Amino acid sequence: MKDLINNIIIKLWKRFALHGIHYKDKYKKLNWLYYLKNPWELTTPAEKYRYEKTNELIQEYFGKVASLLEVGCGEGYQSIYLIRVCDQLYGLDVSKRAIERAKLRCPSAKYFYGDIYSEEVAKSSPYDLVLACEVLYYVKDIKNFLYRANQLGKRCFFSYISREINVLDPIIKSFTQANFGEISYENITWRIVWWSNMK
Repeated sequence: MKDLINNIIIKLWKRFALHGIHYKDKYKKLNWLYYLKNPWELTTPAEKYRYEKTNELIQEYFGKVASLLEVGCGEGYQSIYLIRVCDQLYGLDVSKRAIERAKLRCPSAKYFYGDIYSEEVAKSSPYDLVLACEVLYYVKDIKNFLYRANQLGKRCFFSYISREINVLDPIIKSFTQANFGEISYENITWRIVWWSNMK
């Protein structure tokens, strides 16, 4: 009975924290979500598969990179995979709670609290690769976000769930000559997008 009540409370909290945040820059609500541990359920076989495939694609397209900025690093679940494909990993998130957990999970990375426009993030640029997986849904001005990522990195790599393709693909296509692909696991498909700096 106690587990059932806890599960109901968790579901209600997630619904509250996620309500009205898509394409809105509601960072405070994203931070509230991290009152829960692993609120995105990023330890599932599907997510682990996505991490592995992302690493494979990074190595295929870019090789091992010197510096990688992971935008939206959260609690570091993907960070522990990304550290394998770079010499130095930088994590960035809008949640201090998430960053504290990421530091424990992946202590060799360097972390920034804030968003992609932070001056502190810019001080370590240019990064060899700027990566943002499952992040664009929570950004209001996507074109400006892509422009900023392009300023910070020599190359960019993004992923998002396939149900958002109709929203995000046209914006990215209007911004740059990107390469598009997919990662699929059972009934889940993610769009992947990458390009080299336009400068």
